[in-house]
Amino acid sequence: MIHLRHIPPHFSHLSGLLNLFRSKLNGVNVNPPDINIAARLTYCLRHWNVEDWPVGPLSSGDGSDCFLSLPVGASSDPIQEIHLCAVWPLLTELTVTDNETNSGFDPFNAPKWSIRTQLLDNPGLLLSKD
Repeated sequence: MIHLRHIPPHFSHLSGLLNLFRSKLNGVNVNPPDINIAARLTYCLRHWNVEDWPVGPLSSGDGSDCFLSLPVGASSDPIQEIHLCAVWPLLTELTVTDNETNSGFDPFNAPKWSIRTQLLDNPGLLLSKD
């Protein structure tokens, strides 16, 4: 797998990548249905929770802080990032169009979806000693 800082315009879509692939075959005749394609579009949500975490001490009215129930869980949101993937596990070149003007990769029509969370290393637990 290669990660580029700046993607050349002709490599930003499937048709450009297929042209590059064919050029690397050095004259081997490959028909369009013979090329299988898998694609994954990943959407990453960082800092997605902007509200305060709803657990904390409540005032009893007499100036002392107390909890109305036993505080269980994290003191702040333990989820750092959410990664949502739309996956097309097996396509042929003839079943999808993806070029500089049109794309057949609509995430809502992907046959497979996956989700992954990345948690904070030490979110701080309410029933632990700091």
